[in-house]
Amino acid sequence: MERRPAVAGRPRMYANAAEKMRAYREKEETRIVLVDRIWFEQTQQDLNRLWHAVHDAQKSGHEIALSLDLRSKTDVLQGLAVYFETGAATSSPMQKKDEKGARCNSKEALPNTKKQPTTKREK
Repeated sequence: MERRPAVAGRPRMYANAAEKMRAYREKEETRIVLVDRIWFEQTQQDLNRLWHAVHDAQKSGHEIALSLDLRSKTDVLQGLAVYFETGAATSSPMQKKDEKGARCNSKEALPNTKKQPTTKREK
Protein backbone atom coordinates (compact mmCIF):
# COMPACT_ATOMS: atom_id res chain seq x y z
CA MET A 1 0.00 0.00 0.00
CA GLU A 2 1.43 3.36 -1.07
CA ARG A 3 1.23 6.41 1.15
CA ARG A 4 0.37 9.75 -0.34
CA PRO A 5 2.54 12.65 0.73
CA ALA A 6 0.83 15.14 3.01
CA VAL A 7 0.01 18.45 1.35
CA ALA A 8 1.58 21.38 3.14
CA GLY A 9 -0.45 24.44 4.05
CA ARG A 10 -4.13 24.96 4.55
CA PRO A 11 -6.87 23.73 2.25
CA ARG A 12 -8.04 26.04 -0.52
CA MET A 13 -11.11 28.15 0.15
CA TYR A 14 -11.81 28.81 -3.54
CA ALA A 15 -11.56 26.47 -6.51
CA ASN A 16 -10.08 29.08 -8.84
CA ALA A 17 -9.16 32.75 -9.21
CA ALA A 18 -12.58 33.72 -10.61
CA GLU A 19 -14.36 32.29 -7.56
CA LYS A 20 -11.93 34.08 -5.25
CA MET A 21 -12.49 37.42 -7.07
CA ARG A 22 -16.29 36.98 -6.92
CA ALA A 23 -16.12 36.41 -3.15
CA TYR A 24 -13.89 39.49 -2.74
CA ARG A 25 -16.31 41.69 -4.71
CA GLU A 26 -19.29 40.46 -2.68
CA LYS A 27 -17.44 41.28 0.53
CA GLU A 28 -16.52 44.75 -0.74
CA GLU A 29 -20.13 45.47 -1.78
CA THR A 30 -21.27 44.94 1.81
CA ARG A 31 -18.48 47.17 3.18
CA ILE A 32 -18.57 50.12 0.78
CA VAL A 33 -21.46 52.57 0.41
CA LEU A 34 -21.70 54.88 -2.57
CA VAL A 35 -22.45 58.51 -1.73
CA ASP A 36 -22.60 61.76 -3.61
CA ARG A 37 -19.13 63.33 -3.64
CA ILE A 38 -20.42 66.89 -3.16
CA TRP A 39 -22.49 65.84 -0.12
CA PHE A 40 -19.52 63.90 1.33
CA GLU A 41 -17.07 66.79 0.90
CA GLN A 42 -19.53 69.28 2.42
CA THR A 43 -20.07 66.96 5.39
CA GLN A 44 -16.30 66.69 5.89
CA GLN A 45 -15.96 70.49 5.79
CA ASP A 46 -18.80 70.90 8.30
CA LEU A 47 -17.23 68.34 10.63
CA ASN A 48 -13.85 70.11 10.43
CA ARG A 49 -15.56 73.44 11.13
CA LEU A 50 -17.31 71.99 14.19
CA TRP A 51 -14.08 70.44 15.52
CA HIS A 52 -12.19 73.75 15.18
CA ALA A 53 -15.06 75.68 16.77
CA VAL A 54 -15.05 73.32 19.78
CA HIS A 55 -11.26 73.64 20.01
CA ASP A 56 -11.53 77.44 20.03
CA ALA A 57 -14.34 77.30 22.59
CA GLN A 58 -12.15 75.16 24.86
CA LYS A 59 -9.41 77.77 24.66
CA SER A 60 -11.89 80.42 25.79
CA GLY A 61 -13.06 78.24 28.69
CA HIS A 62 -16.56 77.27 27.52
CA GLU A 63 -17.94 74.68 29.99
CA ILE A 64 -19.57 72.34 27.47
CA ALA A 65 -16.61 72.52 25.08
CA LEU A 66 -14.25 71.66 27.94
CA SER A 67 -16.26 68.50 28.59
CA LEU A 68 -15.74 67.25 25.02
CA ASP A 69 -12.95 64.94 23.96
CA LEU A 70 -10.94 66.21 20.98
CA ARG A 71 -8.96 63.05 20.25
CA SER A 72 -11.06 62.51 17.13
CA LYS A 73 -13.89 64.23 15.35
CA THR A 74 -16.22 61.32 16.09
CA ASP A 75 -15.44 61.77 19.81
CA VAL A 76 -16.70 65.37 19.54
CA LEU A 77 -19.91 64.18 17.88
CA GLN A 78 -20.42 61.48 20.51
CA GLY A 79 -19.84 63.97 23.32
CA LEU A 80 -22.36 66.40 21.85
CA ALA A 81 -24.90 63.59 21.43
CA VAL A 82 -24.47 62.58 25.09
CA TYR A 83 -24.85 66.20 26.17
CA PHE A 84 -28.09 66.72 24.24
CA GLU A 85 -29.50 63.30 25.22
CA THR A 86 -28.79 63.65 28.94
CA GLY A 87 -28.64 67.41 29.35
CA ALA A 88 -25.38 67.14 31.28
CA ALA A 89 -21.81 67.68 30.21
CA THR A 90 -19.57 64.74 30.99
CA SER A 91 -15.98 64.94 32.08
CA SER A 92 -13.57 64.00 29.33
CA PRO A 93 -10.90 61.41 30.15
CA MET A 94 -8.35 63.44 28.21
CA GLN A 95 -8.82 66.66 30.16
CA LYS A 96 -5.63 67.72 31.88
CA LYS A 97 -4.53 70.80 33.72
CA ASP A 98 -1.85 72.92 32.17
CA GLU A 99 0.60 75.08 34.14
CA LYS A 100 -1.96 77.87 34.60
CA GLY A 101 -4.57 75.44 35.98
CA ALA A 102 -6.93 75.75 33.01
CA ARG A 103 -8.38 72.56 31.66
CA CYS A 104 -7.43 71.50 28.18
CA ASN A 105 -7.56 68.33 26.13
CA SER A 106 -5.80 69.28 22.96
CA LYS A 107 -2.28 68.11 22.23
CA GLU A 108 -1.52 71.60 20.94
CA ALA A 109 -2.44 73.15 24.27
CA LEU A 110 -0.33 70.76 26.34
CA PRO A 111 3.15 71.96 27.34
CA ASN A 112 6.02 70.89 25.13
CA THR A 113 7.99 68.24 26.99
CA LYS A 114 10.54 67.54 24.26
CA LYS A 115 14.08 68.69 24.94
CA GLN A 116 15.21 71.47 22.69
CA PRO A 117 18.59 71.03 21.00
CA THR A 118 21.34 73.04 22.61
CA THR A 119 23.69 75.19 20.58
CA LYS A 120 26.94 76.81 21.54
CA ARG A 121 26.69 80.56 21.70
CA GLU A 122 29.60 82.75 20.81
CA LYS A 123 30.16 85.78 23.03
